[in-house]
Amino acid sequence: MKEHQATSQELFAELARLRERVAFLEESQKAMQESEERSRRLVDMVPQLMGWTDANRGIVQCNQRWHEYTGQTPAESRGFGWMNALHPDDVARVRQRIEETRASQSLYEAEYRVRRASDGVYRWHLARSVPMKDKDGGIIGWLGCITDIDDRKMAEAALRASEQRFRKVFEEGPIGILLVDVTGRVQRSNRLFCEMLGYSEDEIIALGPRGISHPDDWTRDYPIAARLWRGELRSYRLERRYIRKDGRVITGRLMVSLMLDAEKRPTGSIGMVEDITEQKRAEESLRLSEVKYRRLHQSLMDAYVSVGMDGRIQDFNDCYRTMLGFEAEELLGRHYTEITPEKWHRSEADILENQVLRNGYSDAFEKEYRRKDGTIFPVEFRAFLIRDNEGQPASMWAIVRDITDRKRAEESLQRAHHELEQRLEDIRLNEARLEAVLQLGHMTESPLKEITDFALEQAVALTQSKIGYLAFMNDEETVLTIHSWSMGAMAACDIENGPRAFQVATAGLWGEAARRRKVIVVNDYATSNLRKKGTPEGHVPLFRHMHVPIFDGGRIVIVAGVGNKDRDYDESDIRQMTLLMEGTWTLMQRRRVQQELHRHQDDLEQLVRERTEELRQSRDELLTIYDQITDGIAVVDAEKIRIVHANSGFYRMVGYSQEDIGSLSVERLHPPEFCRTALDHFEAVQKGATTWADNVPFVRKDGGLVYADVVTSPICYNKRNCWISFFHDVTERKRAEESLQRDHRTLKHLLQSSDHERQLIAYEIHDELAQQLAGAIMQFQAYAHQKQQQPEVAEKAFDAGMAMLRMGHNETRRLIAGVRPPILDEEGVVPAIIHLVNEEERQRGPKIAFRSKVGFDRLSPILENAIYRIVQEGLTNACKHSRSNAVKVSLSQRGDNVRIKIQDWGIGFDTRAVQGKRFGLVGIRHRVRLLGGRCSIRSAAGRGTRIVAELPLVERG
Repeated sequence: MKEHQATSQELFAELARLRERVAFLEESQKAMQESEERSRRLVDMVPQLMGWTDANRGIVQCNQRWHEYTGQTPAESRGFGWMNALHPDDVARVRQRIEETRASQSLYEAEYRVRRASDGVYRWHLARSVPMKDKDGGIIGWLGCITDIDDRKMAEAALRASEQRFRKVFEEGPIGILLVDVTGRVQRSNRLFCEMLGYSEDEIIALGPRGISHPDDWTRDYPIAARLWRGELRSYRLERRYIRKDGRVITGRLMVSLMLDAEKRPTGSIGMVEDITEQKRAEESLRLSEVKYRRLHQSLMDAYVSVGMDGRIQDFNDCYRTMLGFEAEELLGRHYTEITPEKWHRSEADILENQVLRNGYSDAFEKEYRRKDGTIFPVEFRAFLIRDNEGQPASMWAIVRDITDRKRAEESLQRAHHELEQRLEDIRLNEARLEAVLQLGHMTESPLKEITDFALEQAVALTQSKIGYLAFMNDEETVLTIHSWSMGAMAACDIENGPRAFQVATAGLWGEAARRRKVIVVNDYATSNLRKKGTPEGHVPLFRHMHVPIFDGGRIVIVAGVGNKDRDYDESDIRQMTLLMEGTWTLMQRRRVQQELHRHQDDLEQLVRERTEELRQSRDELLTIYDQITDGIAVVDAEKIRIVHANSGFYRMVGYSQEDIGSLSVERLHPPEFCRTALDHFEAVQKGATTWADNVPFVRKDGGLVYADVVTSPICYNKRNCWISFFHDVTERKRAEESLQRDHRTLKHLLQSSDHERQLIAYEIHDELAQQLAGAIMQFQAYAHQKQQQPEVAEKAFDAGMAMLRMGHNETRRLIAGVRPPILDEEGVVPAIIHLVNEEERQRGPKIAFRSKVGFDRLSPILENAIYRIVQEGLTNACKHSRSNAVKVSLSQRGDNVRIKIQDWGIGFDTRAVQGKRFGLVGIRHRVRLLGGRCSIRSAAGRGTRIVAELPLVERG
């Protein structure tokens, strides 16, 4: 009973303890709930965004600030819905960071952008979260806090951009930069400053400002730097010398500024250094140049004159006085119009008003001066205006140059240009004649009148005439029948059109060329002394005329005449007329032969059908014609390609006899390179076609070459398949064409040489004369600008300008001498060559020996110029390219020829490799050839060069 009672009491006591424990727990739970509510309210009140997640990082709850900021509801935020408020570009990175921290159970920290619901703007935030663990250390969730850092991010970006800009300016700036702290130690130096001194940045830091500065300049500048550090100066600039690593001294323009912190306390200084070494050298060079030009001014040869605004001469140099022939006292005070011809007064006044007074200077213009003795001569003139301190015109000054020599040179160049134009016209006429001959070659089927009319009109056009005629001579050369009149003559002529016959013995103008049997040229009809002068009544008036007879085997066959050309008829007109009419006669012969052959062929066919006996008679007649005709005819076996019969004309052409007929093969009659073409010709004939071939080459028995136009047709001869060929000898025509082509190439080369020489002159004028004149103008402009304010500077500019003008004057004389030296016209070719040799020796080239042994004094200008140019080109090549220590030049006379020899003992060259590459050597050959001479240029590597040219002293036709 006692045990039961004791147990009951223990139970009641335990129950009382349990009740007390339950009451305590209830009190604790209530206190915990109140604390949790306070914490939740506190979290909702903080300005940061906060949230709790489970162990998998899914949101369990966010504070009220999150929902207000993002606009998400609690349901939208749960789990991973909160990531919908993040910037899409940041979501993948945030997920990756969450996985990393969940695996490592470490503190989570990340930056990302969160969308603000009020304006839709994404702003940068810093998120931090810590893991919450149970008593066993296991993670039961995460507590996170998100802070807005967008303003800080923007400030950091701006700071980075500012730092990048400063770094770019510091490292890549166009000036050397040095950063120094308050103790005077170098902190940084940029790349340009290091390159300027040749040191690395570490070496400059180690040396410090004093170690890189010139000792004298450092001592001089240190007090100024001290004032900067004491705050007495904010910045200063000066020039300082620096010592490079290689020991050289450079000069820099130093600009130093003090750097302050936010409290205006010095933190250091920044120095900027500009390398002005070259500028200082240029200034020193300019100073020395001014001294030099001042000295040169004393010997300046260009004329200078200063004139007051009233037109009275105030000042001038000796060159101006000498040029006009006055004494100094005669020029002072004289009005400038007194020495200028009256015809220039109006134009000078216009230039003064519209150029000098308006622009301050005038363009260079040409006028004339009158010397004291009354001589009028041309000058080049340029005026400049000088203003006083108030900007009003005070006086004028001018540079005057006597251009008499230049005018003469220009006239010489114009004459040369005219000659070149005339040569080009000759080339054009040659081409027109060739084209006319080609057109004539295609008129074999045209009527005779049409052929002669065409040939005559072409002759009138080629000779640039107004009228013309073409007449045939009978076999006895007693009657001349005018067959064609030019269209220009018929338009202005009242005499009857059509053929008109004249007796040669009694004919007037038309028969003169036939009577004398030579070309008749009359360039002044009114004063001519023709034996049969006069024209038929109603004939167009004559001023000039030319008559050309055309011969065939010593007999005159055609007489053609043209007239009333605007300028005189010359050798070119004769050549053009002769070649064209010879081509016309050749065509007519060919046409006549073809017509005769066609006619005989028709007759033969008709006679075969009618009478065999008459056929034999006609055959005999045909064989007679066949043998007597001047052109060659040959019958060739089509199978063996061997000549089986030929007429005497063919044998005369190839130089073989009838006994040689069996050995005349294609290979023997033609050059090897033409045999294939000849066989192709025969193959075309075998197909039944009549074949033409022009300019076919044949090898004569004596080895010479002849050319013929060949017409071949298939025939049946002695019951065999053959073809008959007609050969018209065109050797002389081909030689004339080849000669014309050579002349064309020669003239083309001379034009190229002329253009080349003009180009060289233009380059020299641009590189030397134009540069010197431009420099002189700048110096005189500086003189005009500085004359009143800085007389000494102005005087230096004036001296420099005068020196440049003198140099330009000398350069002009040198260029004129290069085009055509005056000594050549004044004293002749031998003194000119002596002068040329002396000039070359003055260039310190090889030793030149000149020997002259000639009997003449002066020659024609063309021949003198050719001799001089040949020596000049040869001597120039020897002095510039041969590397020889000596050159020998000789001029000798052999009868009516002059012989020129230039020889050196230098490196030599391959003469075959310079064709078309050296204008000088090719020009020598062409000059000699055009003047009818001979030229030899011999050279070999290491054996020197020898040029020998021989020219006739008397012009040859």
